[in-house]
Amino acid sequence: STMRLILVHHSKDRITQTPSIAPLNREKLSKELNPLITSAGFRLGRTGKMVRSVNSCGPNDTRIWAPLAPESDSDSMNESPLTRRNILIAETLYIIKPLIHLSAFAMKGKENWIPWATALSLDLISLNLISKESKNIRFSNDEKEEIYRRRIALLLYILRSPFYDKCSKTKILSLLDGLSNSIPLARFVAEPLARYLPHWQEIYFYMWSR
Repeated sequence: STMRLILVHHSKDRITQTPSIAPLNREKLSKELNPLITSAGFRLGRTGKMVRSVNSCGPNDTRIWAPLAPESDSDSMNESPLTRRNILIAETLYIIKPLIHLSAFAMKGKENWIPWATALSLDLISLNLISKESKNIRFSNDEKEEIYRRRIALLLYILRSPFYDKCSKTKILSLLDGLSNSIPLARFVAEPLARYLPHWQEIYFYMWSR
């Protein structure tokens, strides 16, 4: 969490990726390394000037001599101070959420609603701030994927205690039992899920890296 806060506050990162080291996507990497489909140029680190790559120049009779336009994947240069502040608040809330949840968990216990509700509230506030500012800035593809992953991850709160123990456990197990009895061959999937779900719920649905 400390390193993520440094990236957000010092290095001006907007949406940090989870997990910090993403699994290797060989298909995406091969496309990036293919010289036939590389981008038209690259940005100089110090000046930010766009320089056309040799592979994209083409023959002299068809070459375009106009300078390259700045990359538009990220509009961080055009962010207003208010937009930047709201994104910073949203990302800070998301980063410190595990620490706040664990602190509340240690003080109140597993069966108390406060840790669960606190973590959910921080997630909702963070995503709401990001959603509001999405009209003012353009997120990169990686940032969009991370935001989408965080929205889908909200479904995990259904499987976290005490909501799971007091609200969703009976309904989920009844649904799996109904599928097993009414749909042919569904029991080969539904029965193992019903059997292992309590064990998965105890371990995996409290990992904030997911």
